[in-house]
Amino acid sequence: EDKKDEEANVVKDDQVQGRQAEIYKIDMHHASKVLSMKEDEPTKVQEVVYVVTTAKLITEVVTAASEIVTAASAIISAAEP
Repeated sequence: EDKKDEEANVVKDDQVQGRQAEIYKIDMHHASKVLSMKEDEPTKVQEVVYVVTTAKLITEVVTAASEIVTAASAIISAAEP
C-alpha cells in the first residue's frame, strides 16, 4: 500500500511540474541543452580563433597594400612635371 501511495505521489508531482512548466513557459530540457552546448564550445572557440586570425591577416595585408599604394602615388606625384 505504501509503495502505491509513493508511486501515485511521484506521478502527481510529475503532472504538477508539467503543468507549471507550461504555465510559466519553463523549458524542462534546459539543463540538457546547456550541457550539449558545452560539448560544442571547443569547436566554436576554434572557429572564433580562426575568424579572428583571418581578420588580423586581412588587416595586415590591406595595411601593407595601402602603404605601397601611398608610396607609389608619392613617386608618381614627384615624377610629374
